[in-house]
Amino acid sequence: MSDNTWSEVARLRQGLYRFFAATLLPPDTERLAGVVAGAQWIDAAGIEAFAFAGPWHRLTATLGKPLPLHQLENDYVRLFVANVEGTLCPPAESSYGASTNDVPAVLANLELAYRVGGMVSSASTSLPSDHIVTELEFMSVLCEQESRAWTESSPDDAISILDDEWSFLHRHLGQWVPELAKRLSVSSTVDFYAALAGALAAFVHHDHELTRQLRRGQREEATR
Repeated sequence: MSDNTWSEVARLRQGLYRFFAATLLPPDTERLAGVVAGAQWIDAAGIEAFAFAGPWHRLTATLGKPLPLHQLENDYVRLFVANVEGTLCPPAESSYGASTNDVPAVLANLELAYRVGGMVSSASTSLPSDHIVTELEFMSVLCEQESRAWTESSPDDAISILDDEWSFLHRHLGQWVPELAKRLSVSSTVDFYAALAGALAAFVHHDHELTRQLRRGQREEATR
């Protein structure tokens, strides 16, 4: 494939990460309109070529139905915000698979990754560094950088950024998003969040594998 093609793939992946980040912020009328518009842009960009198209279409099908804002707001609070039941689906990495002693190391590793990748988490999202939205936004930043590198015919830079993408997925999102999605799928009371769980898990899994294959393929091509 040409560098322009890889640039387009990276740009689509950037849009997907930003889309999923938006869906995991508190719902309001303006944000929902942006989510619908984002889904339409992604569909037009050629999502059918990806293995997660099935779960993606199940999610976007819910956007074609009425989405009562009060129901989404109620479910968002019940799922992602602490209440008398606890937090059913904590939206932070440190809530999954890390002991209390491990949390500072997780946060320090994330902040280092953000600085190296050119994103300061607090300035970008005003959310904790291990929040799902912050991590998804960081991946969108890396995809944008990768797309630019391909456009500028800098394959070495693009491969280096792919290394960063794979590493972040391998060490962070790929480690805890499956459990978050599992909890979300069984705890949601609205179709939108249930479908979101499947689409998010499928996309993260697919992108983890895609970045692994792209890194390997691009290096093999460079040595020919």
